[in-house]
Amino acid sequence: MLAVAASSQAAAGLSPSARSRARSRLRNLIVHASSAQPDDAAAHLAHALRNRAVRALFVASPRDLPDVRDDERVHLSGVSLTESDMSAGGVADGYVSSDDLEDLVVDHLLSPAPRPRANVILHVVAPGTEHPAMADLDAMARSPLALAADLSEYDGVREMNEAIRSVADLQAKLVDSDPNTAGAEHG
Repeated sequence: MLAVAASSQAAAGLSPSARSRARSRLRNLIVHASSAQPDDAAAHLAHALRNRAVRALFVASPRDLPDVRDDERVHLSGVSLTESDMSAGGVADGYVSSDDLEDLVVDHLLSPAPRPRANVILHVVAPGTEHPAMADLDAMARSPLALAADLSEYDGVREMNEAIRSVADLQAKLVDSDPNTAGAEHG
C-alpha cells in the first residue's frame, strides 16, 4: 500500500498482482478511514500500517532537535512535515534505516524515553527491505499514507483529524490519477 500511495515509480517495482492487491487494500482503507469516527479511523490506520517500521522513542536536548531534523539520515515525517499542518518545533519525527540508527543516537546524544517524554520519534526501517516503497525512504516518509499512519499514532484530536485529512487528500489524488480507484469508491 505504501508503494502505491507513495508514487507510481515505487509501485512500478511491484508485480501486477501485488500492485492490484495493494490498490484494493488501499481503497478499502480509504473508504473505512473516510466513513468511520475519527478515533476508529485513526486506530484502523495505525493497525493497517503497523508493520511499516518499528517506532523508537528518544529524548534529545531541545537545542539538538534542529540538528536531528537536518540530519540526512532522518527522513522527516509525521508532525515534522509541513504537510501535517501541525506546529511541532519541539519534536523531530522521521524515518531512518536501522543501519543508521546507532550512529544517529550517538551523534545526537539521544536517550531512550517513554512516550510522554520523547521528543524524537524515529520509525526504524530494516535495511535491505525488499519492499519497493522502502527503496526510496524519503518519498515513502512524505507520502500521504505514511503521514496519516504516523499522525494516527499520536493521542491528540488534532493529530487524528490531520491523519484523516491526509487520507482524504490521498483519496483525491488517487481518484485524479487512477480511474479504477474512482469507480471502486462508487460501487
